[in-house]
Amino acid sequence: MSDDNSEESSEKPSKSVPTVSKVVLRSTAVGSVILAVVALLVGLAMYAIALTNQYITLSYNLARTASLALSKQVDELEVITNSVMERYHSLSAEDREKTFTEDYRRNYLDIFAGDSYQDIRELMNQFLNDSDLFGVYIGVYDARTKALVYIIDPDENLATGTYPGDWEPVEDHELDEFLNWNMDTKTYSIANTEKWGWICTSGYPIRNANGDIVAFVLTDVSLHELVTGIKSFIIQFTLAMLAVIALLAVMSVYHLRKKVVLPINAIADAATTYANDKKNGNEVGNHFENLNIKSVFELKKLGELMAKMEDYISLHEKNIQEMTAKNQRIETELSLATRIQSDMLPSEYPAFPDRDDFDIYARMVPAKEVGGDFYDYFLLDNSHLVMMIADVSGKGVPAALFMMMAKLLLRNAAMEGMSPSAALTEVNEAICRNNREEMFVTVWLGILDLSTGVLTAANAGHEFPILCRSNGNYEAVKDKHDFVIGGMPGIKYRQYELHLEPGCRLFLYTDGVAEATSSSLNLFGLDEIVDTLNQRTDLAPKDICDAVYDGVIEFVQGAPQFDDITMMSIHYKKRYELKESDMPLRRMTVKSTIDQLEPVTGMVLDFLNEQDCPKREKHQICVVIDEIFSNIVNYSYVPEVGDVDIEIKVEQNPTAVSVRFSDGGKKFNPLEVSDPDVSLSAEERDVGGLGIMMVKKLMDGVSYEYKEQKNVLSIKKFL
Repeated sequence: MSDDNSEESSEKPSKSVPTVSKVVLRSTAVGSVILAVVALLVGLAMYAIALTNQYITLSYNLARTASLALSKQVDELEVITNSVMERYHSLSAEDREKTFTEDYRRNYLDIFAGDSYQDIRELMNQFLNDSDLFGVYIGVYDARTKALVYIIDPDENLATGTYPGDWEPVEDHELDEFLNWNMDTKTYSIANTEKWGWICTSGYPIRNANGDIVAFVLTDVSLHELVTGIKSFIIQFTLAMLAVIALLAVMSVYHLRKKVVLPINAIADAATTYANDKKNGNEVGNHFENLNIKSVFELKKLGELMAKMEDYISLHEKNIQEMTAKNQRIETELSLATRIQSDMLPSEYPAFPDRDDFDIYARMVPAKEVGGDFYDYFLLDNSHLVMMIADVSGKGVPAALFMMMAKLLLRNAAMEGMSPSAALTEVNEAICRNNREEMFVTVWLGILDLSTGVLTAANAGHEFPILCRSNGNYEAVKDKHDFVIGGMPGIKYRQYELHLEPGCRLFLYTDGVAEATSSSLNLFGLDEIVDTLNQRTDLAPKDICDAVYDGVIEFVQGAPQFDDITMMSIHYKKRYELKESDMPLRRMTVKSTIDQLEPVTGMVLDFLNEQDCPKREKHQICVVIDEIFSNIVNYSYVPEVGDVDIEIKVEQNPTAVSVRFSDGGKKFNPLEVSDPDVSLSAEERDVGGLGIMMVKKLMDGVSYEYKEQKNVLSIKKFL
């Protein structure tokens, strides 16, 4: 029931969505109104301008005629004008404010009663009676007080007439119009006064024999008829336009309904039927082919396009079904790839819960389902921590595959005991041998000796690490940058050392952090990372990474993530105390026969090579071992044969190689034998002692003890 109602309501026009007929009606009405208003404004402007020009011309011509008629009485008028203006200026501002009052006019009674004044007033009265003017009078524009001072007014009406000395304020533009008249144009001013309403004032100057302006003959014309005519014109024009608008709207709607609305409704009905068939799963076609629309070309074209659209949609639905199935498989595979990649990266925290000498944490937030960044950390032994962070070129699945390969190669190289520089060199050669896609990876690889705090690192085009010394602030370490891994074969990568004291912290990151971009296209940058780290230098590694990530999210302000964000933080808390079991050690037991010298020497050489022992020291150790083992064979068990135990190991602080020989033969301390005098010839010297003297000179330490019925001779060589 509810479905039927919803379909029914969807076919009826809602109040918020008008029909085409209503839209056309409104559009016609609005367009006609706009056209009518424009026509009305243009007509009004032309009508008002023409009529106003007539009034201006009438009043101006009368003012000029009156000025010419008064030319014979200029002298008397000049005397009257000067008298009025002298008394006007002699009054205080407070007295002048009483204009139009009896008290004020008493100042000018004698002028008003003068014969010359009355003669001119009578002449002006004739002009007033013989014309349609609202007023004719003589006045002076006073620039000092910005006022029009009346001199002679023939109007005998007490309510509208003025006396000499009466004045009214005038605007600056009116003063400028009359006082700076250039005789090329008509002087006039149109104003809506509170006392007279709309009036047009024109004037013509009266000049004396010297050409100076004595006063102005001013004429007023009432614009009441102009205003009344405009109002009448507006009413008549509006009524006529309303009738025309109504007629146009009805005709437009009728024509549009027949030619447009009905064909559109036919298309809409066909579309509704098509939608219902799709909803109900009915495989019915050809909903639009039989519309047969001929009224409007565009609507006919629309019907044809709708028919084609129906065919396209059917074909598209089949393609979508196939693509959906493929996408579901891809999403499943990507999800599996994401889990595999995540499982390849260390994620547990704390990473080494049984260790209290350091703490480490890392996190990666990929920009896509799988990322091209990676990190790793692991212990080579109890005293050496390997750390690496890298960023593969590109994004998505190709970068993830390249990342996995690079990570395995780097991890294997480090686990084989290679130094950071040797590991990067080895991995670069391996990748360059088969890199047809020309991908590359930036890598920072470091090995931290937890017992000494010495960090040996190499940088293949990666970001600068950021170090915080104990009780200090984070600062970027501008380390040596070599070329990226996979970029070019034959590169020999360099390494450097940092000496970390207990309490030091190290922060590593990829360019997804430094180049995080805000919506205003600003980069987060190295300085912002350092500032964020320095806000709290005492945080645990996990909290440090979380704080930097939160800072990035706040900085970008919702902008999309374009690159993987990877971070690693290490806190070196204290030095690791080496135990006996931590030292590299090799033991063997052989018989005291000379043929065992070669196996003993081979075992020692293998051990020294594993420890990267310098060539010179390695040669000296082998010479000494040859001498000591030969002496044991020749003197210890003779004439019997016994066991000889050899133990070689590495010692720390300082680094040295120590070799110990134990045998159960006759007790003998070779260190008690005096060194031979090498200044004597071989015939003069006593026999013996030369070999042990060589041992003492080549080694940095030689010791002997008789322990548990065994001779124990130990040698030490610093590396």
